[in-house]
Amino acid sequence: MPDEPRLIAGRSSIAIGDALITVLDDGLLDVPVQAYQSADKSVDVETLERQLLADHDVAVDESANFVVPGCSFVIGFGGNNILIDAGSGGRLPPMNDNGLMINSLGAAGLLPPDIDLILMTHLHPDHVGGLLTGSDHRQFQNAQLMVCEAEWNYWHSDSERARVPDFLHGIFDGARQATAPYRGDVKLFSAQLQELLPSISAVPLAGHTPGHTGFLIESQGDKLLIWGDIIHSEFLEFAHPDWSMVFDVDPAQAIQTRVETMTWAATEDLLVAGMHLGSPAIGHVRLDGEAFAFVPLAG
Repeated sequence: MPDEPRLIAGRSSIAIGDALITVLDDGLLDVPVQAYQSADKSVDVETLERQLLADHDVAVDESANFVVPGCSFVIGFGGNNILIDAGSGGRLPPMNDNGLMINSLGAAGLLPPDIDLILMTHLHPDHVGGLLTGSDHRQFQNAQLMVCEAEWNYWHSDSERARVPDFLHGIFDGARQATAPYRGDVKLFSAQLQELLPSISAVPLAGHTPGHTGFLIESQGDKLLIWGDIIHSEFLEFAHPDWSMVFDVDPAQAIQTRVETMTWAATEDLLVAGMHLGSPAIGHVRLDGEAFAFVPLAG
């Protein structure tokens, strides 16, 4: 049995067999405390939430927002550079505190033309904004974009856009704007467990969005699941996996997917990585009574 993969000293990178995965810090994002909800209406979610955040020294500002980290990942494998999600592009509050992914890519020794393929976990704004430059041009000229078909169809559906509250229309518009320059280079895949590339499989994780997808990297006996937005705050959803968010397209399915994915990761001791996990954004899930806990990977 192979040794446990470890972070490479001095870098936010990890070797999974022959694949090198590097965490690309994208900065901080605002989340409203009111975004969380419980199916059990007797639960005072906001009071519990504020207490948990205070316990972990996470400040809530006067607008009732707190910040969570955001990141993307780049995989170096077989001579190719594969980006998973593109970050916010600096288009979300707190302004100037996010959109750092391109700088992080440069720190990893890569430039946008070096990216050959972009795999999207989903098309929310903090994941697609960085597909564009600040002047709304295509950021990655040489990259093909791969997206789950259910995800693509949902955000490009006028009828689905008409069904949601007005404050969510911007998510539809942002997804369309960010992906439009790539239309000639988009490849859609079906929402099923499947190998997309050698050693990289798509794992359907629907709920947060209809085509929300994780990517399982397997090489030489090592495994890492990049699980997208299974959680947004490690201080909240591990302790309360039954909470949903206003940004979940299907809250009940999002909860079910979260619990099933965390149970899988904990039971199989599967290494996981997420776009909103704190540094180093990679670690293990542990069972904690009826809830879960996160153990960051050691260096």
